[in-house]
Amino acid sequence: MVENPLYLPDAIKRLRDSMQDPVLAIDLEWRPQFGPRFTPVAMVQLASARLALLVRTCRMQYRLAPELLALLKDPALSIVGFGWASADESKMQATFGVGAGAFGAFLDLQDVARGLGWHGYGLSRLAKAVLGTLLPKSKKVSMSNWETRMLTRNQVRPAGRRRRRRRRGRGRG
Repeated sequence: MVENPLYLPDAIKRLRDSMQDPVLAIDLEWRPQFGPRFTPVAMVQLASARLALLVRTCRMQYRLAPELLALLKDPALSIVGFGWASADESKMQATFGVGAGAFGAFLDLQDVARGLGWHGYGLSRLAKAVLGTLLPKSKKVSMSNWETRMLTRNQVRPAGRRRRRRRRGRGRG
């Protein structure tokens, strides 16, 4: 997690070094918005298959640091989001003045899912249907205050603590 732009270059280097392929997932978080009052992007989350980088833009005057923008614009990378057009694109545009059109390459997995016949699926439901895995990020976490001074463990680890359900098998007879 980065809250100071001085630490961002090293964090981006670590993220790049963790990459097994040229794909980064992106998600944005903001304080819930009720009514007409605008709430800017509080955190940009980027993840390779091995490492997640949480950039708290709410601690950086709601600015997209040049190093982060350069990463997003890198034509050698594919940035992958989900349901980007529903709110993320407009939040990104309104907060930082750029959107997915500025990314080197962008793919919305929701569009891919629709193209394959998976209509009406959110990310959690799609992950369960296609991968057989649950995404334990609850609505309570999604709708929490991302501008708070200290994030909770569940906010920092969107996958949360993976609850391992014990299967109570019947003894073999």
